[in-house]
Amino acid sequence: ARRPRLSALSARTPEALREQVDRLARHCRANPDLDLGDAGWTLLLGRRHFQHRWARVVDDVAGLERALTGEDNTPAAGDDRAHVLAAEYLDGNMPDFGELFEDGPYRRVSLPTYAFDRTRYGLPDALSPSDAATPDRPLLTGDEFYLRDHLVRGTAIAPGAVYLHWAEEAVRRGTGAVRLHDVAFLRPLDVTGGPREVRVALYGDRFEVRSTAGGEAVTHCQGRFATSERPEPRAVDLAAMLRRFHRAPMAPDRFYAEYREGGIDFGPALRGFVAAHEADGEVLAELRLPEVVADTADAFTLHPSLVDSAMQCMRLLADPTGEGGVGLVFAIKEVEVLGRCATRMWAWVRHGEDASRIDLDLVDDGGRVCLALRGITGRRTEPAARATTPDAQSPAVTLLPVWDPTREAAAEAWPRTADSVGVIATTPAARDALTTRYPSAHVLTPHDVDHAVASAPVLDHLFWVAPEYAEEPSADRLVDDQAAGALQVFRLVKALLAAGYGNRALGLTLITNRAHPVHGSEHVDPSHAGVAGLAGAVAKEYPNWAVRVVDLGAYDTASLSAVPALPADPDGNPRLHRNGTWYRQRLMTFQADPPTTSRFREGGVYVVVGGAGGLGTALTEHLVRRHRAQVVWLGRSPRDARIDAAIAAASASGGPAPHYVRADATDADSLRQAREEVERRFGRVHGVIHSGLVVASASLSAMTEAEFHDVLRGKVDASVRLVDAFGGESLEVALFLSSINSYLKAIKQANYAAGCAFMDSFARTVERRWGAAGKVVNLGYCFNNAADGDDRATLMGNAIPLIQPDELVAAIELLCAAPVGQLTLMKFSPAINTRGMTVGDDEVRLLPGGVASPVHTGSRAARDAFDDLQRLRDRVKELTALAI
Repeated sequence: ARRPRLSALSARTPEALREQVDRLARHCRANPDLDLGDAGWTLLLGRRHFQHRWARVVDDVAGLERALTGEDNTPAAGDDRAHVLAAEYLDGNMPDFGELFEDGPYRRVSLPTYAFDRTRYGLPDALSPSDAATPDRPLLTGDEFYLRDHLVRGTAIAPGAVYLHWAEEAVRRGTGAVRLHDVAFLRPLDVTGGPREVRVALYGDRFEVRSTAGGEAVTHCQGRFATSERPEPRAVDLAAMLRRFHRAPMAPDRFYAEYREGGIDFGPALRGFVAAHEADGEVLAELRLPEVVADTADAFTLHPSLVDSAMQCMRLLADPTGEGGVGLVFAIKEVEVLGRCATRMWAWVRHGEDASRIDLDLVDDGGRVCLALRGITGRRTEPAARATTPDAQSPAVTLLPVWDPTREAAAEAWPRTADSVGVIATTPAARDALTTRYPSAHVLTPHDVDHAVASAPVLDHLFWVAPEYAEEPSADRLVDDQAAGALQVFRLVKALLAAGYGNRALGLTLITNRAHPVHGSEHVDPSHAGVAGLAGAVAKEYPNWAVRVVDLGAYDTASLSAVPALPADPDGNPRLHRNGTWYRQRLMTFQADPPTTSRFREGGVYVVVGGAGGLGTALTEHLVRRHRAQVVWLGRSPRDARIDAAIAAASASGGPAPHYVRADATDADSLRQAREEVERRFGRVHGVIHSGLVVASASLSAMTEAEFHDVLRGKVDASVRLVDAFGGESLEVALFLSSINSYLKAIKQANYAAGCAFMDSFARTVERRWGAAGKVVNLGYCFNNAADGDDRATLMGNAIPLIQPDELVAAIELLCAAPVGQLTLMKFSPAINTRGMTVGDDEVRLLPGGVASPVHTGSRAARDAFDDLQRLRDRVKELTALAI
């Protein structure tokens, strides 16, 4: 039966809304048989919604046409809920229209499209506002003062202040106030590869600052915007403030010299700092427009020299001497432009409501606030002189990874039902739950993601759901399932990049099912654990994508319904959901006396994949010398002089020489033949060790599928096939040498991070499946990373301390003897990237008898050996708080 239907339109401006109304009226007149239900579904759930709106409940297409033309302003009777939602919508809210279409199914139909404002704003060299709409020279050449005088590590890049100017000029209408929200500085803009054309794109309530050169488009800055007709005046009492502040001992020469030591060199055009005054947790800095750009004062509402000089003063907030403060800005929560800058200004800098963020007001001599910045985040600058050669004797630190219950900050569910949502899910329960919540979602086939993404409408958000947990996956299935897991997500990312999403905002939610254990006894299926490692690299390489990675205990309605309220993680770190509780991973320092017994038996037989490498050789030498073990090395290369030299070095202490067998650890048949040879020569095998390393670094845009899969197979296939081939009653231990990339998920190492994440989870399943103790150690930079083989680090200008062989074998003995399945071993240095790692304040001490006991952080005696970690903890907390 026919019933009243709600139809709605929206646009960014009143003029565009009127055009929308006229277009739809003409369409109704030309298509009297239009299905009103399908039309309403398309208008309400298939499109974005803007601030200027029209809505009406009507009985039929003719009634819709009359309402659009103004001939009939009487709303249809009945369906009170539709009228309520229409009123909420016109009040500026975004109600859940999905409830109006529960009697579906409905389909998307062709209707007139948005009447967008297609104005493009070019940016000439002089950045004159009068030239912005019709630029004569839209290229940045490097001669611009804000590029020429802003050098970061020797490269001229555009400062954040100039992005704010560009966005403000593009958004401003008349003399009203401009507000920018959620401003993110994504990628630096430089002209090292030649001149670049810069554009500000406006769509809906969003803006993007993009540049192009040679056909390559890059998004450098993005955010949302709004305008108001009459800005609300805002002022501060400068005289009163100066009375309670005192002058800081910071001269301009010293101020900029310390920036230069930190790798940022400001030229004359950006040296606006004059003096600083300080109070408790506040800085008031005097600024003056530099003489070299005085003739450009009238060309800008927000002069880049003054705004950048104000941002420079944030480094004084944390430390009035100028060391350790925020130097480079990554994001700003809110920007409000209230007036034009004068040639002399004051920057009032203080901590925001969230102490990890900074608020800043730019004020003229009369106390009038011209620019208000709220919620600034950035990273700190370190003087280059601090990157000195580390102490070779600095101890390695042992850490225990744990999953802690967490109260995730309540967030508005995202995506919204009105957003354009895509779903890739082979599990019917998960697919049905998501399409029920998002009735207009586009279900994409996972078998041809290139075609599916290319043929789908522009998406605001994409859900990818892994296949369900398998109770006892076979070795073949663990290997083959990568095609439906990490490999499929890699193909999906490549398809999104090919479709142009690399320079767009996108929400990406990746869901797995019991791929990671919350605790050691939880049964998991590690098939899709590698997705978490890949996702972390995606989040870092594409910060304009909001990446959310979750591992659910079940694909039930309650668990899936909890996902939309979970905020994205800027580092792409996974959150685990079990029985209504969310969990986050952190690392706890782990203390234990050296074990008095060893899991390695005297005269045992141990098979090592990658034994001829640096880590394998060091561990072999220990097994031979300490346990008189017979070690067998497996490798794909034919035996040569290099391998002979490694064998000689490993057996120099006089124990049994390692035996080399040529075998492919990723091939089941090759490993079966290797086992037959090993058992024929030496008898039963007591342990297997995976120390192989395959690395092929490349950005996701440049990485081929073959490069991704080759590194993944080196971890996934080799780990699974090794244990499956040698597993049996005699196998006592399976040891896996993984990496801290399981936590870091570093840029250009998506394949390696995915492999390490799988290995960590797989090791925890070995005992249940094959009866041997499964152990995995995540290693930081080791002696085998040294470029010249010396026992001191040569990486990054000798700034990274390396784990030494004796520290490696001591940690492995501890891990194998302790009642834990996983430990992390690393050394810390300011030069080491720790983004993605969270180190907790708690410590665990292993008591005699193998009982783990927490150590209270207030106990000074228990922490004496770890005092050198305090700076690390503070640093990691800051990075975690400031990460984007």
